[in-house]
Amino acid sequence: MLVNAIEKATKEVFETMLEATLPDSRRAVQEDPAAGGVVSLVGLTGNWSGTGTFCCTPAVARLVAVRMLMLDEAEADSQTIDDDVLDAVAELTNMVVGNIKNILADHFGEMAISIPTVVYGRNFRFKSFAGTTQETCIFDWNGNEFFVKVCLAPTYNHGHAAHDKSLVPAA
Repeated sequence: MLVNAIEKATKEVFETMLEATLPDSRRAVQEDPAAGGVVSLVGLTGNWSGTGTFCCTPAVARLVAVRMLMLDEAEADSQTIDDDVLDAVAELTNMVVGNIKNILADHFGEMAISIPTVVYGRNFRFKSFAGTTQETCIFDWNGNEFFVKVCLAPTYNHGHAAHDKSLVPAA
């Protein structure tokens, strides 16, 4: 269910906002693909809490900005990673994770999302908490890979789980 939500939401946003058709994703096995480049995170909270993550190379980040800002695609190769690029990736992440949240609402309950946080650089690693439910989908966009990951766990209030763990939806 989670893989289907990630794939559907990502494909819809890319088609609508970037006029890009993505092929089906593949699931990441065990660890996340190597981090580095641009990572954008959006927090999720409600009966289930966690994170939605978009991670891409600088080339993908620049292409996202060029498409969202309707610039000449030749500029994607020469454009630096500036505030416009980071803002475009943040907004794309917000839309993808927001759509995933809406798709999952029937199974996980209503959730709210935070504003995106974007990290750019080299030689860094990041790790999401070990959520009860987590999936990573790797997409290929014109020969450039990026991934979308969602980690969710039941929210605990005053020592009681918001949902009985026996009711954890199959991801």
